[in-house]
Amino acid sequence: TLTGMAQLLAGGRIDPNEAPQGLLENLPGIGPERARAILEARERRAFDSLRAIERVPGIGPRTREQLEPFLAVDPG
Repeated sequence: TLTGMAQLLAGGRIDPNEAPQGLLENLPGIGPERARAILEARERRAFDSLRAIERVPGIGPRTREQLEPFLAVDPG
């Protein structure tokens, strides 16, 4: 989590397929419930794009847009 926070502070982005729950919870508009939902969704199927995060209950286009400066999906 500290490494991810340092990455964000340096202007980097984190991958929602790898970020721990504690880090996800602290992103704008996420919180504990949505962070858990992200973890559950990625266990079923990895996110192949940032737009795919909209399949998580409670995350729509507006929330995804808020998250774009903080998240990036690694295509590999």
